[in-house]
Amino acid sequence: MIMRLLVLIGLVGLAYYLIRRYLAPAPAQPKNQDRFAPMVRCERCGLHLPKQEAIALADDKFFCCEAHARGDD
Repeated sequence: MIMRLLVLIGLVGLAYYLIRRYLAPAPAQPKNQDRFAPMVRCERCGLHLPKQEAIALADDKFFCCEAHARGDD
């Protein structure tokens, strides 16, 4: 008799957990644009870095640092 009561309590608890999990709103996932930044390649050393962190020149060339943009070694 006690075993049946424990099994019943376990089944009710499992059903409660599954229903709560099913009805909970899904977590918002960022769009691909937010997760992946466009990458560019440094003309001098070949390093790939996010476009917003790169130094861009007028002729659409990108560099990873000021020294590479100037042509210093």
